[in-house]
Amino acid sequence: MLENHLKYNMKALKISGLLILIAILIFIVSCKPKQQAEAEQKFAISDTFFKYLGFDTASVKQVEGELSLTGKVTFDENQVARIFAFTGGIIQSLKVQLGDYVQKGQVLAVIRSIEGADYSNQLVAAESNFETAKKNVEAVQNYFANGLASEKDLASAQNDLKKAQGELDRIKSILGTLGEDSNQFIYIKSPTSGYIVEKNATENMVFRNDNPNSLFTIANLDKVFVIANVFESDIAKIKTGYEAQIITLSYPDKTFRGKIDKVYNVIDPDTKVLKVRIVLSNPGLLLKPEMFANVVVKYEEDKNLVSIPSAAITFDKNKNFVMVFHSKSDVETREVQIYRVTGEKTYILDGLKSGEVIISKNNLIIYNALNG
Repeated sequence: MLENHLKYNMKALKISGLLILIAILIFIVSCKPKQQAEAEQKFAISDTFFKYLGFDTASVKQVEGELSLTGKVTFDENQVARIFAFTGGIIQSLKVQLGDYVQKGQVLAVIRSIEGADYSNQLVAAESNFETAKKNVEAVQNYFANGLASEKDLASAQNDLKKAQGELDRIKSILGTLGEDSNQFIYIKSPTSGYIVEKNATENMVFRNDNPNSLFTIANLDKVFVIANVFESDIAKIKTGYEAQIITLSYPDKTFRGKIDKVYNVIDPDTKVLKVRIVLSNPGLLLKPEMFANVVVKYEEDKNLVSIPSAAITFDKNKNFVMVFHSKSDVETREVQIYRVTGEKTYILDGLKSGEVIISKNNLIIYNALNG
């Protein structure tokens, strides 16, 4: 009997303890939201820390996208001079090397040529023909004035003079470029100032005057082109006038900026890409022809969305949040859906309205203070 009574008391005691434990847990749980609410009510940004925050206002803007392309640096075709030899021969000596800067009129190479001597003879003959044609015109003009020559005779004489003048100018132009002397040496001179970007000449090289390759190519590198490749799926996103950012392997920390000035209308049959040309200035001549280039082109979409600085986004628990500022004691942690991140801009698909103020600098500190 006593044993049963003791068992009953122990069982009752256990049930009472369990009930007390449950009551304590209920009290703690019921108090926790109250404590959090009180903590949130007590949150306020101090005047001292407020100075270190940055704020931006969400606004609706046209969506921009970025297209990453590959390409290479090349010289400006509008500032290039390709130099061919007017006569075959042997290159006696070279005066310049690839990459050298040359002045207009500077000697590039000396050629020994038997054909070169013929230009001097052609010059003598051209000068003689010109003088003869000139005197003939004077004589026919006198005859015409005295009625001894017809108008047709005068026109024919004047036409012969024009032909003689043209041939003389042609020979002088060739000799002015070549600088041929009496020892049958021809001096190849630069017609412009710039850099030697191509050289197909070597000393003692024998060549013909019908060689299709230029001996030298001289380019002004103050302005260069970048030829970029665009895949078919991205052609609709590219237009002339779009801004482009260029980064090279040689200068990974430096960004060069230019604009697309030409979209070629032919797709390469082998690579299936469309070529676009970007023109940009080249201060310090850092960009060299044939350099590999990574190109980022910004384009516009036919869509308007709320835009904020990318720095205002806080990523946590696989979600994106912004800190919406109402007052120093009222800052809201709000989840947002991102449509696209384009450099320093982020476009919001849902969760934020135009005109709302968000914290864009030191926002992570505020997020941690509110969300522990």
